[in-house]
Parts: sequence; structure tokens; C-alpha cells
Amino acid sequence: MKFVWILSILLPTAIWAQSSPRQTPVQIEKLGTIDPKSITEDWYFNMDKHAMPSPGGEDYRSELARRKAEVARRYPRKNYTRGGGGTWPTDSLPRIMSNFEGNLAGNGTPNDNNIAISNSGYIISVVNSNLYFYDTTGTELFNASLGAWTLPLNITSNKFDPKVIYDPRADKFILVFLNGSSSGTSKYIVCFSTSDDPMDPWNMYKLDGNPFDDNSWSDYPALAINKEDLFLTINLLTPGQSWQLGFKQSIIWQINKQSGYDGDSLLTSQIWDGITEGGINIRNLHPVRNARGQFEHQNHCYFLSNRNFAIESDTMYLVKVTGSLIAGNTSITTDRLTTDTPYFLTVDAPEPGGQELATNDSRVLGAIQESNIIQYVHNTTDTATGNTAIYHGFIDLDDLSCTGNIIKDSVFSMAYANIAGVGNIVGSQESIFTFEYTSPNDFPGFAAIFYDGANYSPIKIIKEGENKISVFNDPLERWGDYSGIQRRYNKPCTVWANGTYGYFNTDNGTWIAELGSDTLCTALPTSVVETKTEIGKLYPNPAQSLVHYELDIPTQQKVQILIYSQNGKLITQLLNDELPTGNYHYRFSTSQLSNGLYYVVAQGEDGVLSRQKLVVKK
Repeated sequence: MKFVWILSILLPTAIWAQSSPRQTPVQIEKLGTIDPKSITEDWYFNMDKHAMPSPGGEDYRSELARRKAEVARRYPRKNYTRGGGGTWPTDSLPRIMSNFEGNLAGNGTPNDNNIAISNSGYIISVVNSNLYFYDTTGTELFNASLGAWTLPLNITSNKFDPKVIYDPRADKFILVFLNGSSSGTSKYIVCFSTSDDPMDPWNMYKLDGNPFDDNSWSDYPALAINKEDLFLTINLLTPGQSWQLGFKQSIIWQINKQSGYDGDSLLTSQIWDGITEGGINIRNLHPVRNARGQFEHQNHCYFLSNRNFAIESDTMYLVKVTGSLIAGNTSITTDRLTTDTPYFLTVDAPEPGGQELATNDSRVLGAIQESNIIQYVHNTTDTATGNTAIYHGFIDLDDLSCTGNIIKDSVFSMAYANIAGVGNIVGSQESIFTFEYTSPNDFPGFAAIFYDGANYSPIKIIKEGENKISVFNDPLERWGDYSGIQRRYNKPCTVWANGTYGYFNTDNGTWIAELGSDTLCTALPTSVVETKTEIGKLYPNPAQSLVHYELDIPTQQKVQILIYSQNGKLITQLLNDELPTGNYHYRFSTSQLSNGLYYVVAQGEDGVLSRQKLVVKK
């Protein structure tokens, strides 16, 4: 069923490249409600995507193969062997808290993974055309193909590319996936859970994948949320066209999420399209997620893009949608940024046996925002070794400066990273990113790296490959177009992730893991609004030796005074005592602290009383 247009301003398709994005309000009709407990029949019918480039062809994949060959010619792969017997540190961060096999092998290729976990510990792991529910022990609670999931609602055509997100503010899940891959069949199915338990009913809605009726279809979904709305980004493509003409544009759906949770018959939404910079269509927009799941004061959503098809580039695009649908005050801005470290089109990755794994292009694959900093990751090529590598970028929203580091290994080819924040205080840039790896002598596996805000941990192997991936027995095998990761919001410093590894029978398997940044990480309440951070007095600041700290206690209660590092690690506890109502004046020495930024936190029984930045400069 088509959505109902409230306002329709359709311009000729020949003028997509324009300076001002358009917003088109629409309403989306409800398809119905699905109860997972009612699903009894499932054929697990999946589609394997071969998608080999045609020699001399004009499609996207053929042109991508030609450009990859040029990158490989400029930066040939070196043959390195790993010293030290190939051992890996087992006691470094991130720590593997728990892990298990996440799906039945043979669920299709490419092995596209995504994951979400609720505060109560329900896990939804989606892969290609199937979805699975687990608890944190790895016990499977439910599994179904997307075909069985939609069978009661008579949704036909192939279903693929599922993505899932958990909303900690509403304590509910949102699941989206594509339905159909032609202009006549393309749809976007959006499912809202009615509780934190995914076995309870879901409300389902259908978005038109050809919204402007111009022979396009929707591909490559990504999603994020803020306080009020759900944001979905998709690419509009035209089948049967050359690589230059096949891409129409990337658009943003903005949907009021509460209407979906409530199961309203109509969803309030709008489409942002015509998003350009300098007359160029910005492609493959990727939404930025809030690192700590703090949405109380967030009425915006950022989106990132780059020149993912370029052999070499230093250009980034930053798009910002501000305002909510309910308030009716939405707007959009676009900025072009220049990063200090250029990125490169990623070459394909070798695996044992002479085959290679497809790495797609260098589009943004994951992004998070904490305070004024956005961190993001995508594929690139390490020009020194000729291997695929991970680009870890940063955007400072205060001055729109853009910097980046290339995370590489002399032996491994690394690809398909995703990122989640693990800091537990405002401003902490601690994060974990997971990725897939392979080499001519290492079967494809799943790994992670911890970033403490300044430095990177050694590679932590989550799951070693058991065999090569060889589904089609072709020179170029499909690997996966993305992997999944999400912070567990009520368990500070931990994330859950899923990714691909080579299964023993040359198929591809999925591995799920809980990763921790520090077993000593304290559960500092993350629900405290940032406006409380400057209550109290802390002086002199910057401090050289002695600090004065004045604090008002509104009611008698137990109070802790704690010092945290910039990255959220507990340095020391200065006080843990029952205090009557009143004003208190403390002094403490900075002799045990190195130069740098710290946080002095007064923690009461009902939350944070004061959180102050302290700069030590001796």
C-alpha cells in the first residue's frame, strides 16, 4: 500500500543536483501487527547475492573493480609474515566477557550482520534475511526468516538487508529491512516493538522504495534515533543503468517513532531529498548515533558521507537535521570538510587458497557522537602495505575540523568496521570498534580494538576463522557489507557485537560477543543531564597543587566524591560518607595527578550532585 502524500512537490529527475534540499511531508499507513509467537511455518528461503563484475561492463561493480585494480597497481600488496610465532595478547583491552556462535551457517551471502541489545538483556541479531533473539547467556529464544516474519501480512518479493536499533529512552526496538529490488516492488519495512521483549507483538509499516515514481528502487539502509524521531537513510538507484547514471541520490526519512510504538494507523514522517554540496549529490549518507544513548536534550541528527568511490580523497560531508516532526521546526544544513589524513578506495582482501573477499567501497560504516566530537569508521587502503585497513576519523563540531588515523596491520587485511562508545562520563571518547580480517595465511575472522581517547589497543581476536569463505568458488567471494555493534546502555563500558568468520565448511558464520573496556569501570549514572555538571565551585582551575571544592548538599544522604580521568576511568575515591544538609568546603592535593583534564564528581543517593571539569597544569 502506498503512503498518503500530504504535500507533493516533484521536480523533474534531471535536476536532482540542486543547492537546497527539499522536505516532503508524508503519512505512512500501517500494514498490521505481527506476533512472533504465532509464527509456525518457515521455509528459510534466502537469496545469495553473487554480483560478480562483468568484464568491460558499465555497471557500478565493473567500474569499482577497475578502480580497485588501479589502487592495487599504485600500492602493491607486500608479503609480510608475523613474528613471535603469531601469538596475540590475551590480557589486553577490550576484554571478551562472553561470546557464542550467532546463527546457523548457510543463511546466505553476503553475511550482513547487525545487532541490538536492550537494558534487560534481550539480544536481536539480524543477518542477511534472518533474525534471531537471544539472552545474554547465548540461549536462543527465537529465530525466523524475514519471509516467515512477514508471511501473515502477505508481503511478497525478496526481503534482505535487515538493520535493528534499541531505543533506551522508550525501552523498545526498531527493525527495518528492504523488500523487493525493482522499481515496481521496492519497499522499506519498518517494525516497532511494543515492549523491550522482542517476543511481544510488533507494529509494521511499509514505506515506498520508489517514492518519487521515477523508476528507482531503495538499497543500503542505515538508521539512528534522537529524542523524538527515527531517521532512515537509503540510496535510490535505477536498475540497468551505467555506474554514472544508476545512482539517483541518497535520501533521509524522518519518522515520529512514538507513533510507531503506539501502533497508530498513520505515521507522521517526511523525506529529505536533493541533498547536495557544490552541485554534487551526496551519496551513501550514514546517520550518527548518540554514543551513550542520551537523548533528553538531543533534537538533531548528524549524517556523514565521503567520496567512497574515489581512488584517493580528503573530503567529508556533514549533514545535520535539526528539530522534530511534532514541533514542526525541522531544518537541514550541509558542510563540506577536509580531513588531515586522506583515505583511499579499499582493495579486495586475500584469503587462503588464492581467492579474495570483496570489500565493497570506502563509504562510512559506523559513527557515534559524544559531546562535540563525532567518531566514524570506514574501509580504506594502507598504502605502505597494500592491505585493506580501517579509517578512524574525528569531526570536532565546534570548529568543524576533521582528522583521521589509519588503523592497519602488516599481515591482516581489515574491513567492515563498526564503532560504539564505552565512556561513562560526559565528553569521554573511549570507544570499541570491531571488524573482520583475513590474510593469505589466516582464515577470515572477527576482531576488535579499544580506543582510550588517545591510544589504540593491540588487535583482540574475538573469533578465529575455521576455513576460507568459498560459497561460489569464484576468484572474488562475497564477505559482508557491514557488521554490528551496540553499547549496552545500562552496563557502562560494555558493548555487544556480531560479525563474520569463515565457517568450517567454507560457508560464512556469525559470531556474537560481549566486549568490555575495563572490568573496573564504575556504574556512574548515565541518565544525568549535562546541565548539572557545573553545580558547585572548584578552584583554582587550572590547578597546580591544591584544589578547593565547595559543595551544597540539599538533603541528608550518603555522598561519594570521586575523581575520573578524561576517558572515564576512576582514579580515586576521596569521600564516602553520610552528610547532613548543608554547604561543605573540601581541599585536596593534585600531587598524584599528571597534567591533563579530569572530572570531580559528587555522587548522591539519587544521582550526580555535581560534576566538574578539573584541569591540572603544574
